[in-house]
Amino acid sequence: MKHFLKSTFGQWLIGNFIAVFIVVTRRTSRLSEHNAQAVEAYWQADKPVIVAIWHGRLVQMPYLFRHCPHKVYALISAHRDGLLVSYAAKRFGIDTVKGSSTRGGAAALKALLRLAKSGHSLFITPDGPKGPRMQAQNGVLDVARMTGLPILPVSMSASKGKLIRSWDRFFLPRPFSHIHLVWGEAITIPRDATDAQMADYRTQVEAAMTAVQNQADTLAGRPKTEGIPPK
Repeated sequence: MKHFLKSTFGQWLIGNFIAVFIVVTRRTSRLSEHNAQAVEAYWQADKPVIVAIWHGRLVQMPYLFRHCPHKVYALISAHRDGLLVSYAAKRFGIDTVKGSSTRGGAAALKALLRLAKSGHSLFITPDGPKGPRMQAQNGVLDVARMTGLPILPVSMSASKGKLIRSWDRFFLPRPFSHIHLVWGEAITIPRDATDAQMADYRTQVEAAMTAVQNQADTLAGRPKTEGIPPK
C-alpha cells in the first residue's frame, strides 16, 4: 500500500477520487455563503487576493473560487499528501506551487511573488503542512507584505461530517449536508512593516481565521475545533 501511495498512478487515482467526492458532496448539499461581499469586491474589480484557510478545512477549496475572474494558484507541500491535493485541485482548474517552510520554501516564495505580480490570486493554508494546528507560519505574512495583496480569511463547516483525529483535525463533510462558507474581512500588511508589527499582524490573521472557522461551525451546529496553544 505504501508503494502504491508513493507511485504516480496511485497519487493520481486517489487525487481524482478526492475530486469526485468533493463534487458529489457539493451537488447533494445545500451551500450558504456568508459575507461573500468581502472577497467579491476584489474579484469584481479583477484584483488578486491571498485566500487563507486552516489546513483542516481545505476540502472545499474549489468552491471558494467560483466567481474568481483570473487564475488561482495554491501553495501545497511537496510531501505525498500535498501531491494528492495537487491532482484533485487540477480537476477544478487550480494550479499548484510546491513548497513549504521545511522544503522548497525559497523557490516557492519566488514563484508566488511572480504569480501575484502577474495578477493571479493565491491560496495558502498558513498552518500547513505539519502544523502546529491553527497557528500561522511566516510564509503567508511574508507573501502578503512583499506582494501587497490582502489576506482574505475563509472557512467552512457542514451539518454532517467527520472530524478526523489527524494533527490538523481535518473535517470531511458528508453528502446531503448544509455547507457553510464564511469569509472574513481583508487584512493588508504594509511593505515597510517592522518585526514587531509583523508579530501583531500574525496574531490578527490567526484570530480572524479562527473566528470565521468558529462562525462556520456555529452555523452548522457543530462544536468548535480547538487550536494548539502557542508556546
